[in-house]
Parts: sequence; C-alpha cells; structure tokens
Amino acid sequence: MASIADNAFEIERRLINLKFNTNMPAGAGVLGYDGDPNAVNPSNSPGEELIYYVAQGATFMQSSGNLWFKEALPNTWVILSGSGGTSNTSLAIETIPPGGVVTMHTLDLSSNQSFDFSSEIRMLNNISFSKYSAVTDGTGSSMIWNEYSFLGDIINVDIDISVDGTGSNCLFRITNNETNDVTARVKVAAYYEL
Repeated sequence: MASIADNAFEIERRLINLKFNTNMPAGAGVLGYDGDPNAVNPSNSPGEELIYYVAQGATFMQSSGNLWFKEALPNTWVILSGSGGTSNTSLAIETIPPGGVVTMHTLDLSSNQSFDFSSEIRMLNNISFSKYSAVTDGTGSSMIWNEYSFLGDIINVDIDISVDGTGSNCLFRITNNETNDVTARVKVAAYYEL
C-alpha cells in the first residue's frame, strides 16, 4: 500500500486539468466559469479563484471545446486548440510484418497544436482499438502531455504504440510483436490555430 509520502509525491507532480464543470473541493459545487481564463477575477467566486491561482502548466477546457494552457504566473493563459482553430484529418493503413516498426504519421509541431489518433489493429480474427491524444507546448518544440484510452479488443494483439515529440515533429509509431502480420489503420486529426 502506498504511503502518505508516496501519495503526496504523485499528487504534486500530476498535471492539473480543469473544466468549466470541474467539481470544487469541500462541496463548493462546480467550477462554474466558462469564459476566457485570462479574464477571471479571483474575488468573484471560488471557481475563478482556483483558475487564477492554479499552478503553471495546468489546462482549462471550456464547454465550447477551447483548451487553454497556463503559460505563466499569476494568470497568463494561451489557447491550445478549440473552436477558433481548424483541423485536418488523415488515415494511414499499413501491413506490418512480425518484428516490424512503422511510422504511421509524422506531424509538424510548429503548425499543429494538438492531435487525436484513433487506431484499429487487426491480426487474423483479432482486433484491438485505442485512442491517443497529444498536445504540444505551443512553441512547436515538444509535447506537454499524452493521453491514452484503450477502447477494447476482441482478442489482444501484441503491439507497441508510441507517440513521441522529436525535434519539431510528432511521430506515431507501431511495433508488431506478433508472429504474424498485423494491419494497422490509424486516423489522425491535427488541430491548429488560425
């Protein structure tokens, strides 16, 4: 069982993600703010106070889908993606031999700010589905977080998927650990600001 010190370490290093409907501590209801986080006044409400004083590196999502990143203290936010941007989608289909590694997508971090990858991997009658999200730091040099969702499988397919920021690119790679070929279908949506 984890100790209090172990839990404290994990809590301090976590990425803080706020939403307009985030549950507030101590039964204070929901965050209740759904506008530009740069415009909050910490004396207006507990929700606006939380947004104003949250640690640098936090994110805030509005109901419109706008995603903001807290760039500097005390309260400087930059928009990463949302309704003010546009997106491109692309589908890659590859057959990967046993032990093979394929880069399914290479995306430019300098002109794209966030990515959603959806993958379907097939081997014989086995199918595996997953979704990944990646957000850049806004400078076009690295990614600030990745998120993974396992959507299910019929029978597990033994593959490794990596989403890495290298230089000015985001690379989506698949390694086939099976003894048979696998067919990978990976759709990516890349979002960028106008």
